[in-house]
Amino acid sequence: MSSFIEKTLQIFTNKKKLQQEPVFIIKITRDTIICKRPDNKVESVDWNDLGKIEMRTILLSPNVLDAFWVLHGKNQLCVIPKGAVGEDKLIEYFTKIPGFDKEILLKAMESDDDSSFEMWTKESKKGYETSLKEKSLNNDFGVRIKKHKGDSDIYNDSDFIIKINKKGLTCARPDKKIESIVWQDLNKIEMRVFLLSPSVIDAFWLLTGDNGVCAIPHGSVGEDKMLKIFQKLSGFNNKAYSDAIVFDDDGIFELWKRKTKEN
Repeated sequence: MSSFIEKTLQIFTNKKKLQQEPVFIIKITRDTIICKRPDNKVESVDWNDLGKIEMRTILLSPNVLDAFWVLHGKNQLCVIPKGAVGEDKLIEYFTKIPGFDKEILLKAMESDDDSSFEMWTKESKKGYETSLKEKSLNNDFGVRIKKHKGDSDIYNDSDFIIKINKKGLTCARPDKKIESIVWQDLNKIEMRVFLLSPSVIDAFWLLTGDNGVCAIPHGSVGEDKMLKIFQKLSGFNNKAYSDAIVFDDDGIFELWKRKTKEN
């Protein structure tokens, strides 16, 4: 969970006693935000139909505050109580939407009265649907990846070039930096999958060696040759690789690990 989300949730927790609600469960898919209520009824709103995000706070007594998200769709309204299971993930998605106002969210969390806080409307960000689909983030490896051509400071996977020789492999990045790993130092091969937005998935190879890590975007030039070499390693998990490339959420897949005396 990001520091912003942790801070946001903590502000509300410390501000007032939250009205205790039965368990509501949020589920997020590529197409829809779903909230399952304790009575097993379901409310939902489709990402493509989402028109407004707001939070409403209600002061039930001097020391008890109730709050809930109100998600407006074209023909749908999804109301989610503050503190629902999965809310942290929901906030994470919302803060990635172009035009979403984090400052308004913080104000909502600090509210101690009856109020309504509008954090985002579709009209507040022209071209929202296109922007969301093309949204890119700074990942853990300091490389900006984008699935669609566009800004000059955002790279495509095909801009990364893998070169292989007898000693190891290198990955040349578009910023002229080079990451590398020596075969005899290779200890572990993983694939990490990131859900950048409800409609954009990205994935990285993560090669861990004795002296560091080499991160290579899935789809890099030369990946097919690299994969063939990996598949020749004793113990390489082809099933885990197949699962990783079709996975549609955040995940980590260990494909191979060097055998040691301990394992």
